[in-house]
Amino acid sequence: MTKGNVDIYADTAGKITSLSIEVGDKIEKDQVIAEVDPSRPGMKFVASPVTSPISGTIISIPVQIGSTVTQAAPIAKVSRTDELQITTYVAERFISKMRVGLSAIIRFEAFPDQRFNARITELSPTVDPQSRTMELKLALNRPDSRIKTGMFAKIKIITDRKNEIVKIPAQCMIKRYGEYFVFVVHREQGDSEKAEVEKRKVNPGIEIDNKLEITEGLSPGEEVVIRGQTLLEDKSKVKIIDMIQPLETKDIIE
Repeated sequence: MTKGNVDIYADTAGKITSLSIEVGDKIEKDQVIAEVDPSRPGMKFVASPVTSPISGTIISIPVQIGSTVTQAAPIAKVSRTDELQITTYVAERFISKMRVGLSAIIRFEAFPDQRFNARITELSPTVDPQSRTMELKLALNRPDSRIKTGMFAKIKIITDRKNEIVKIPAQCMIKRYGEYFVFVVHREQGDSEKAEVEKRKVNPGIEIDNKLEITEGLSPGEEVVIRGQTLLEDKSKVKIIDMIQPLETKDIIE
């Protein structure tokens, strides 16, 4: 996680006589944050004000009152909280799907139950020859003061949208001898626990977060075996001991 950080410098060398900011303070452009006394032995000067070149939040103050500073040493660092950027890299095989403006869902470890909406704002014009990846940058749709520079994020970039698809937990599908199939449950009449399974060939689509799209071979609402299916064959008799809730209709909420 990066953002626009700017160092604040004094216009003259001298000793800091006042410091009116603390880390975390929000300041405005041209706000006076400190005063530097450039006086020398035998020479008395008026204290010089130090102002911020931008509005933002103070994230670092490497000096204190009484410190001697020069024009080359920063007095403080201010961050533009409204220009927070997320930098990530995508493998070469996905580059063709990337474009400026694509939506993304961001998660931070500090807020594991929350999703933050973002968009791609910049694509690198080159590919790293060593890692074969391309750098891209994203920005949150809504700036959030809780997000700090240096945080790590999990990013889901939305490259395509599909409606009215059949999807199942990825572990339901089995691959044998080059074919993909699932076991569909047919319950016996009058007994909610006893059933017979049908070995059904399917065509898998995309898989995201262990959720698998089935493009052919399965209809909405059909029940499939999620555990113990590797031991089954077509027409096997089974006893239903547990069920899970169907997957959510929408995986991504913007």
